[in-house]
Amino acid sequence: SGTQHVVIEGPLCEEFYKIREYLYSQFYLL
Repeated sequence: SGTQHVVIEGPLCEEFYKIREYLYSQFYLL
């Protein structure tokens, strides 16, 4: 449920994915 809200269009989507990749890289360093 709520999977439709994950789809974001426009530059906001790119920002979201960039932040997500950054967070993942930080978690991997831990």
